[in-house]
Amino acid sequence: MAERKYIVATDVGGTCTDTVVIAAGEPFHIGKALSTPPNFANGVLDSVGVAADNMSLTVEDLFAQSSLFIHGSTVVDNTVLTRDGARAGLITTAGFEDTLLVTRGAYGRWGGLPEERVKHPVATDRPDPLVPMNRIRGIRERADYKGDVLLQLDEAETEAAIRDLVESEGVDSLAVSFLWSFYNPAHEQKVRDIAARVAPDAYVTISSDIAPVPGEFERTSTTVINAYAGRITQAYISNLERQLSDCGYSGPVMVMQGYGGLLPAKQAADRAVGMIECGPAAGAIGAKFLGNLMGEGNIIAADMGGTTFKVCVIQEGEIEYAREPMVARFHYVAPKIEVVSIGAGGGSIVSLEPGTNAPKVGPRSAGADPGPICYGRGGKEVTLTDVMTLIGYMDPETFLGGSMTLDMEATRKAFEEQVSTPLGISVEEAAFGIFRVAAAQITDLIHEITVERGLDPRDFELHAFGGSCALLCGVFGRELNVKRIVIPYTASVNCAFGMVSADIVHEYSVTRALQAPASPEEVNEIYAPMLADRRRISLPRGSPKTACSSNTRSTCATACRCMKSQPQFPERPSATCRSRQTSFSG
Repeated sequence: MAERKYIVATDVGGTCTDTVVIAAGEPFHIGKALSTPPNFANGVLDSVGVAADNMSLTVEDLFAQSSLFIHGSTVVDNTVLTRDGARAGLITTAGFEDTLLVTRGAYGRWGGLPEERVKHPVATDRPDPLVPMNRIRGIRERADYKGDVLLQLDEAETEAAIRDLVESEGVDSLAVSFLWSFYNPAHEQKVRDIAARVAPDAYVTISSDIAPVPGEFERTSTTVINAYAGRITQAYISNLERQLSDCGYSGPVMVMQGYGGLLPAKQAADRAVGMIECGPAAGAIGAKFLGNLMGEGNIIAADMGGTTFKVCVIQEGEIEYAREPMVARFHYVAPKIEVVSIGAGGGSIVSLEPGTNAPKVGPRSAGADPGPICYGRGGKEVTLTDVMTLIGYMDPETFLGGSMTLDMEATRKAFEEQVSTPLGISVEEAAFGIFRVAAAQITDLIHEITVERGLDPRDFELHAFGGSCALLCGVFGRELNVKRIVIPYTASVNCAFGMVSADIVHEYSVTRALQAPASPEEVNEIYAPMLADRRRISLPRGSPKTACSSNTRSTCATACRCMKSQPQFPERPSATCRSRQTSFSG
């Protein structure tokens, strides 16, 4: 029987899917392939296949020798952004059916909008809700702020509401969010039991499980997002596990979370909201790990892929967490690493503003299908990748290791028609101009999260990640006057690299009202059930005994090779729970 020594991690991006393979005492092996929407699992196997080829193995041979598969995906983000989720319904306390629609007052009109749109507040509006009014039902029940039941749940009304949503509105996913349920979840749990009997095929999310924290709107919004994306996420992960099994993999599957930790696939599928922006979170973890190896705690981690440019600031070795996470302008309450992004990636479309002819990069993207014009896959609009090809930063003969030849003729012709001729300048002059526009957009974003927050970029190193960032970092890095620019060997697969350096982290949330000053015994009573619950959770059978961990040290940092591994499962403290969101009020 083959020794199971490899850990395989894949990250699905908007354009490419990246793979990293590690084993104790061996160098990294990487793979990259185009993402394959809508069936992203195919791109995962393509990417793993490239890594296997680099190791002179077949995919089946690699999986036969693998003990752990780690995965990160944009499936939840894409589901919400494209409005392609479940037909969800919402059950809430009678009289509060408008909570989701009212949002947080006027802030809901402009929250999450880019600065240029916020300047015109009259022209703003709330995003269309994921659950419209006709699929919201109010049920008579009530608990007070202490969790005491004032009005018992009307079970007959609840059953009728669920039947109506399923049979009349075609609902296949239910979100349940009652007032003060984070103090007393009994009524939400009873609704879940009724739904299991009345609509056994429906996907049900209750707020006391997914977001047991104060904040009527935020808790409801989080529950709705999870219900909206949960069914698709479950199907996606199940399909991925099935395809991995067909290729001979029999070990556990771990899924990256937006707070920077890993969860077993089953738990991740039940908490879809936790996967939002898990790829960028993994990138931040990878940047921190690399900084630890190099002895640098102040890092501006810039990641430029095919769709977006993302940046995270690591200060004195600590990663900041988002104060008000949002996805597609919808608030949610879940711990998430703070990663700021703009639509300026390699696949971002270059356009000229009507009337002024001012050049603009993004936010629209050509994605993986059809992709940039130079890919020769049917793309018609000029992208930043096409611009960098014209400048000469990309070799048409060696792109993706020589597996794809770039179409220079079609690229130049389209760029001339769409950009340089309307501007009245040469192709070369226009290409360099667009390049500088993209660099300026990136510089402005980094200024926003450093200088505008009281941080001096001169105190930081710039780490350039992603498939495109290395081509621009010299320009905006000089503008920021950073201490040093680092482009590691794993730059183009940094998010996958971050996954193999991440820990298993279980996140728990609980809310209790305590009178100040609270005694240590009262605080310990809050943490005790969470710790007990964590101890009851065992790791998936077949988990490895060793892995590349966040306190592993390398003898060759510049090559990013994990030369020494330590016991991680289950002895390492960091593999236990981290209670990131315990709220104290009162």
